[in-house]
Amino acid sequence: MKHMNMKIDEDIKANQYSRVYLLYGEERYLLTQKKILLVETLRGGDEMNFAKWEDPEPNASDIIGFAETLPFLAEYRVAVVTDSGYFKKAAPEELVEYIENIPETTVLIFSESEVDKRSKMYKAVLKHGAVVEYPRESEATLLQWITKVLREDGKKISRDTLADFLSRTGNDMVHIRSELDKLLAYCLEKDEITKKDLDAVLSSINTDNIFRLVDAVGEGDRARAFALYRIFLDKRESPYLMLWNLTRLFEKLLQIREMDDQRMSLGLMADRMGMKDWQVKKNLPLARKFSPAFLRRLIKSSVKAEENFKNGRMNDKTAIELFLAESLPMRS
Repeated sequence: MKHMNMKIDEDIKANQYSRVYLLYGEERYLLTQKKILLVETLRGGDEMNFAKWEDPEPNASDIIGFAETLPFLAEYRVAVVTDSGYFKKAAPEELVEYIENIPETTVLIFSESEVDKRSKMYKAVLKHGAVVEYPRESEATLLQWITKVLREDGKKISRDTLADFLSRTGNDMVHIRSELDKLLAYCLEKDEITKKDLDAVLSSINTDNIFRLVDAVGEGDRARAFALYRIFLDKRESPYLMLWNLTRLFEKLLQIREMDDQRMSLGLMADRMGMKDWQVKKNLPLARKFSPAFLRRLIKSSVKAEENFKNGRMNDKTAIELFLAESLPMRS
C-alpha cells in the first residue's frame, strides 16, 4: 500500500478508492486539507450517507453498524473517525478484524494525531487499505507553497524577504497560512511585499539569543539557559517561534556534527546543507558541544513540547519550560 502523501490526489483522479484510509503526521494543515478533499469528493454534499466520530475510543459497534448499511441513493457510505486513539493503544478486536471486511460501498477514514506502527490497527489498515503520512514539509517546499499563495493573490516578494518571512513563522503550515492571511490583508493595495511589511505585521525573534540559548544547553548551564529564556518572555516574543527556531538549529547542528564526524571539509558540508562556508564555520564549534545521540533526543523533546501545546495538553510557556528542564539534566 502507498505511504506517499499524493495517494489521495491519485485516488480522486482515478476515481478508485481504498475501503479504509489512515491519515496521520505532524503536518496537520495538509492532512486536514486532504481529508476534507477526500470526504467532499466521496459524499458530494450528501448528509444521509455520512457520519463522523470525534471522541476518543468511539464505539466500534456503531462504526461497524454504519459501515455495514447500504448507501441510499449514493455510491458510498463515508465515515470519518478522528483521534480515536486506536492506533496508539489497543483497539477493539472486532474493529481490527472488520478492517479486512469493509464492504465496497463504504469508505472508512481515520485521522490520527498519534500512531504506533506496531499496533494491530495500523497493520490492518496497511494490509487492507491506505496509510498516508503527512510529515513536516521541507523548507524548499514551504517556500514554493508560500510563493504560489502570494502569486495567486497578485503579490510579488523577493527571495530574501521570503526567507525572512519563513524564519519568522516557522514551518507549521497552519501558522504560516494564518500569517499569510494577515500579511495579504495588510498589503491589500500593494503589488510587492517588503521587509517593512513583515516588520509591521509579523512577530520576530532574535536568532542570536537562540544561538546563545542552545550554547547554554550545550554547556549544561541551566541558570544561563533560563535567564535567556526569560529575555524572550520579557520581549514578548512568540513562544512558538522560539521553539521552532530551537528545533531548526538542533537539526542543523545534528547534520553538521554527523558530517564533521565523517571528517568532511567545510566546503562539502556547506554544499550539502545549502549554506555558506562561514555559516557552517560559525555553527561547527557549537555542534561539537553535543553528541549526535543527545541532539536527536533534543529534537525529539522539542517536537514533543510543540505537540503538547498545539494539542492543548499544556500552555506554551509550560511546554517550553518543561523541555528546557528535561534537556539540561540529560547532559552527561
